Amino acid sequence: MIGLIVEKLDIPTNITDINTLLQNHFNNCNTTRYVQKESFIPDFEFHYSSEHNDTADNTFTLYHLMFDFSENIQSRSS
Repeated sequence: MIGLIVEKLDIPTNITDINTLLQNHFNNCNTTRYVQKESFIPDFEFHYSSEHNDTADNTFTLYHLMFDFSENIQSRSS
């Protein structure tokens, strides 16, 4: 799962916010392990994983990569 960050934000804080949303508002996601920091890519800080169950109750892992493009986005002038 790829996240493109287009506005300046604190990515670890945003991950906490995503987990809060999963816990409180998306109970039907069948999340068995919330988004947590990983270390499977050397020299890349913002990679995470979470675990979920599918409709047959099989567990699968989602890998989340957060790419910060906020310095590359130009806002439009009004």
